Amino acid sequence: MEMTWVLIAILSVAAIVVISFISQVSAEKEVDDQFNQIMHNEVVEVEVKPDNPSCPAQIDRIKITVPQGWEFPCCWVQFKNIGEKSIVSINYDVTCFDSFGTPVGDPPLNLTNVNMQDEHARKGEVFGFEKYVTLPNHPTTRKVNIEVRKILYDDGSLWEFDKSDAKLA
Repeated sequence: MEMTWVLIAILSVAAIVVISFISQVSAEKEVDDQFNQIMHNEVVEVEVKPDNPSCPAQIDRIKITVPQGWEFPCCWVQFKNIGEKSIVSINYDVTCFDSFGTPVGDPPLNLTNVNMQDEHARKGEVFGFEKYVTLPNHPTTRKVNIEVRKILYDDGSLWEFDKSDAKLA
């Protein structure tokens, strides 16, 4: 008889744990769904055109979105480390254009410089997409050009953009 009560108590505790876990997973899914709904409103996938073959960080993916309720876009850039050394920081320019390819504002006002720090991307790894760049001064941006300016490696050495290496359009 005592063993039956112990078994019932154990099963009750297990049921409470399972119900709690299911509730937590459901709440996390709801938050993820809300985030996806907010952050992926008006998403524009941007075609990636490499313009500097000597750059050790290749642009892998770009997305531009105007989050719901915001009046300006955000830009996500994913890079891939194609060099031999691990990348810890990258500096790049985002040049903004409207959907017709017209510069937003007067150049160089359509330019935003970005420092992405505290990365630890080894050879072949992608990085940066979890961070976004807000473009509050460029509300009509729907296309961007990304130009990597500098890369800092984990050994302290620096790669810098050389205009002579860039592809001519």
